[in-house]
Amino acid sequence: MTWEIFSGLLSQIAVGGITAVLASIITVRLSLGRFVSEKWWEKKAATYGVILEALHHMKRAYDEDCEAYESGREIPKELQEKLTLKYHEAKEELYRRVEVEQFFLPANLLAEIKNLHHDLDQAGNDSPHDYYLHIDESWKAINVAQEKVRAIAKSDLEVIGLFEKLKLYVLEHKWFRKTQSCKEG
Repeated sequence: MTWEIFSGLLSQIAVGGITAVLASIITVRLSLGRFVSEKWWEKKAATYGVILEALHHMKRAYDEDCEAYESGREIPKELQEKLTLKYHEAKEELYRRVEVEQFFLPANLLAEIKNLHHDLDQAGNDSPHDYYLHIDESWKAINVAQEKVRAIAKSDLEVIGLFEKLKLYVLEHKWFRKTQSCKEG
């Protein structure tokens, strides 16, 4: 074997080896990036699930109050205590989860939770002796928050179509908050 043949063979092996190393580095980096991206997506999806579950439990208490008020019946004390306890636990879980995991939640979700907090604080303040107004406005605030959080989650998790994008646009406007009541729920 002459030196020229040997050097040609060596250069082909070197080019092949360098190409293989570069291809494996690129493949590993892309795979790792996809893995990290999928884990973030799973974490976000789980957080949205907890937030929506908390909103569900909060609204459930007002659903029962609304139905009882409209039908003129009393809610049994045991059920009322259970619903109230579940409401406060859910509200605490909602605020805790948003506070702890806000570093990866979108700003419009954080703003919506802040709006919900404000709306719940203001519910019934126009007529402090009107219990039904308090129930209705609280129910409305939670219902709107649920719809907006669902739309924000779909958008953030990129599982949204054109119709949902339009719905999110509508939900982001303040006038939408005034158009619902627990009677419609």
